[in-house]
Amino acid sequence: MKNGKKILLFIISILVILLAVVNVFLYLHVTSPMQQVGKQLDLGQQYLLNLEYEEAVAAFEIVIEIEPKNVDAYMGMAEAYIGMGKTDKAIQILKRGYRETGDEDLGDLLEQLEAEQNREKADVRIVQIDTGEFPNIAVYFSVEDEDGNFIEDVQPRQVQVLEEYTNEWVAQEGNLQLSGQESVSKRSVAMVVDVSGSMEGSLEQLCDAAQELLNQMQGGGYYVSLTAFDNTWNTLVDYTDNLSAVSASLDGLYAGGGTALYDTLENSLYEAVNQQGQKYILAFTDGADGSSSITKDELISLANYYHIPIYIIAALGQGYEQDMEEIARESGGAFYAISSINDLYNIYFEIFQMQEKLYTFRYTTKQSNTECGLRVVYNSDRSDGEAENSFISQKPIRRERVGNQMISSVRASSQTEENPVENAFDSREATMWTEGVWGNGIGETIEITLDADHKVNGLTIYNGNRASHDLYEKYGRVKTIRVTFSDGSQRQYEIADNFYTSSQVNFINPIQTDTLKIEILEVYEGTTYQDTCIADININ
Repeated sequence: MKNGKKILLFIISILVILLAVVNVFLYLHVTSPMQQVGKQLDLGQQYLLNLEYEEAVAAFEIVIEIEPKNVDAYMGMAEAYIGMGKTDKAIQILKRGYRETGDEDLGDLLEQLEAEQNREKADVRIVQIDTGEFPNIAVYFSVEDEDGNFIEDVQPRQVQVLEEYTNEWVAQEGNLQLSGQESVSKRSVAMVVDVSGSMEGSLEQLCDAAQELLNQMQGGGYYVSLTAFDNTWNTLVDYTDNLSAVSASLDGLYAGGGTALYDTLENSLYEAVNQQGQKYILAFTDGADGSSSITKDELISLANYYHIPIYIIAALGQGYEQDMEEIARESGGAFYAISSINDLYNIYFEIFQMQEKLYTFRYTTKQSNTECGLRVVYNSDRSDGEAENSFISQKPIRRERVGNQMISSVRASSQTEENPVENAFDSREATMWTEGVWGNGIGETIEITLDADHKVNGLTIYNGNRASHDLYEKYGRVKTIRVTFSDGSQRQYEIADNFYTSSQVNFINPIQTDTLKIEILEVYEGTTYQDTCIADININ
């Protein structure tokens, strides 16, 4: 009996030992380093495909701990860091991987990332898109380094101009030249001078600065016009290359009257659009507009349509700088506020140099009667940059002036008691219309009835609750609208989400209509309230 127990215990011991050996064998087989490496590599690649970059990094780290010379793990981790936007981390892991393995692919990617990291950012600025010889397009743009210096050696292979076709950017074939070296180097400048009563003590210095600018233009293929304005505008000299005639007219200026800057700029845009080649408007005023019949929004719409740069120099200090800055920016120009008339000399020269240092890309568009997105991309060994704008693919036309004074009535599908629809047409950004239904106002409408049929060019919309930036974020804003006209035709537009500027809606070609129905299709949701607001609407 005792021998039987001993034999049984012996057999059990043998079985336990065998089971332990099998477990050890299975453990070693399943968890071998080679299998761990393969499993983590597969896992890391799957994380990369799913854009789960942090998880991918963790998986590739395990591989490198087990196998410090695994090229795929270093490459995968670098790709994950690049996906996370952590180029420095990607460079670090590639350096380590190249040091450990000497792999050429790792070295090539390291060299590429280091070159991109050390590359400067170029400032590309689209100054003018000229459609005067449609379908031939001339794009005038500048390229500056990080210090604001003009890059003079831009080569055609370093520049791409792309047009947007149904949400896809397509490179255009064309010809690149430095503007001043073009075979057709005609350039047009409209000089606009404030001669209102407040200029009496400064007009002589203003004319002296303008005379200096004319001297700079001599022999440069310039055609210059001169327009003086007080409460009305007067074109003293039509575009001419006889700069002495312009100089003589400057000497004869005298001050008196009000300030009709906006009407003058409207006329200058209409006169400039028929000039061939590079063109810009150079305007000086020392007071806010007080005599124009065209409104600021109508002028901004016109400047946005023509893309003729307007440079406005103003000695104001009266809180109207933002309006003038917006007009200049929408045209592709710039605004300068000065404290002394003596500053004019330097600013005139600065603008002159900026316009001299432009590149011109000429190409033929295949699009017609549509709003075209346009992108200029610069890429060299030292730096890169890009800029975007848009233009109407048609020969510019003279537009009828249409404004809110032609509105006979407005009606909304809903509104709140505090913020009725009339608030959106009172030319005050601090008031607003708020839709009055539950939710974000999708499907709500505003109907505008005009006093007669008019050729409407577009809309200017001040989006959201603009009483403050904080309230703008808290309340909903319009994102996409559909506009229905009296003939039943419809157009759809996206509205910018910007507290600081208005959103321009261009109808491409003027639309003959006596009603406009604006329907909300999409909104930018507020952080606190669902109510969607529009501060102001102007028809153009």
